[in-house]
Formats: sequence, C-alpha cells, structure tokens
Amino acid sequence: TLPYIIDHNIRGGVDYSKLYVNAKGALSTSQKNNAFAKELFTLHKDLQIPQMFSRYGLVKENLPTIMKEIDGLSAGLSATNPVPFTVTDARTILQKIIS
Repeated sequence: TLPYIIDHNIRGGVDYSKLYVNAKGALSTSQKNNAFAKELFTLHKDLQIPQMFSRYGLVKENLPTIMKEIDGLSAGLSATNPVPFTVTDARTILQKIIS
C-alpha cells in the first residue's frame, strides 16, 4: 500500500523529488515526484511485495465490512501522514488493492 500512499501524498503537494536520482538529464520537480512514485511501484513489483490483499483472503465482498472499520479510524488517518488522509482516501486505495 505504500506506493499508493506516496502517490496520494504527491498529489497532495508533498515533494519527494530529492529522493529520485536521475541519470537521464534534468527533470522538473513534478517529473521527479512522478518518477519516484512510478519507481516505488516498480520496486514493489520487482521485490514481489504483494499489492493485492486478495492474497490474504480479502476480496471485494469484504469491502463493506472493512469500510465500516475504517469509518471508526477517521481521527487517526492523518495523524502521521504529511497531507490530509481521509476515510474517502482510504476507501479509494482499498478499492485498488482488493480485487
């Protein structure tokens, strides 16, 4: 789920551009941020880190139950994230990672 959260943070204005090292020439901050997010997705794939929670038995039929649990976490979702992270954001990511 980390790549999805990093992508969310970039869209929210967090600058990760200094974490992206590029040997292909000059890139803008926005291009570096987007490349960093893409590389993070690639790294997770290369390391075979599961992206889909279906591997653990969670499927779309479980979404209503999981969503109810997330509703109770709304106060803590943004506590450690550099940009606001809402219940809606969590739901959006969950829908991407539960097949």
